[in-house]
Amino acid sequence: MCLVSIIIPTFNRPDLLYEAVKSCVSQTYSNLEIIVVNDGGEDVGKVINSFLDSRIKYIIHEKNKGLSAARNTGIKKAKGQYFIYLDDDDILYPEHISVLLNYIKKDDYKVVYSDAYCAKQVYNGDKYFIKKRYKFYSFDFDKKRLLKENYIPVLCLMHHRDCLNKTGFFDENLVRLEDWDLWINMSQYFDFYHIKKITCEYRVRSSGSSMMTGRKEPFVWSGLNIFFKYKRLYEQDEKLYKFYKKTVSNSIDFLINNIYEEVRDNLDYNEIPSRYDYIEKAIERLLLLKDHYKENFNQLRYLIALLKHKKRQLYLKKWSKIDPIYELI
Repeated sequence: MCLVSIIIPTFNRPDLLYEAVKSCVSQTYSNLEIIVVNDGGEDVGKVINSFLDSRIKYIIHEKNKGLSAARNTGIKKAKGQYFIYLDDDDILYPEHISVLLNYIKKDDYKVVYSDAYCAKQVYNGDKYFIKKRYKFYSFDFDKKRLLKENYIPVLCLMHHRDCLNKTGFFDENLVRLEDWDLWINMSQYFDFYHIKKITCEYRVRSSGSSMMTGRKEPFVWSGLNIFFKYKRLYEQDEKLYKFYKKTVSNSIDFLINNIYEEVRDNLDYNEIPSRYDYIEKAIERLLLLKDHYKENFNQLRYLIALLKHKKRQLYLKKWSKIDPIYELI
């Protein structure tokens, strides 16, 4: 029997982690290892020990390093021939591994993926409960579609460990969409097989508390970095390149407007030191865009000049509190 490694990064969600690990130890396929990587959060040793299962390995990061780094730590410790990635707020159905392993061995594929339910959870004042489940993605493998959207949830996919010899590990420079990045990279070397069967479940809470949700800006930044990284692939197809240019332009417009509104809504002259640093960081974020993309340069230049003016106003405001002569400047 082939050893299968399940890698679970976790951060400060012991109750959810329990459900995720429980779904792993309940698999009908038994030759597996479950590698839980605590990414600098509260200790979950009690959760791990409650299962009394020697297949579970517990690794601790002394400080938070991010999702990609946590998954990479698990990969480095894994001994399995096949890898599965599970977030700490999601679950696998009992036959998940058996189904995927059957296809990946039978047809000699290196990468297979199944379908998943998206379970929407709402809070009733006491605890979260699942309001509804629905199938979100169910698309056959298509390299071009994969360049346009991440239609393979991370928990759905199983790959042979040898795939990483071609692609390398998860990109630790990406704070979001690191799985999409790896799937695009992997698709350049291997065909994926789509199993049209629901074998797992990812959960989204109404509060946005999910590894698949959160503030939009980090997703947009990561998406831009992925587009820049694989620009050569988009340039090979006229329609894809048109999509690339439109999406990149829209993403940069979003970031510019988001940063401007953020500064405008939060600028408080009564908190000069913290606001001064805040504007400085906003300018640094904008300059990152300037280095990558030129078409929005005039808009970027205007906003950077505006923020620098506000920063100068804060500087003068700060000194006016010390020396009244600066009030005349």
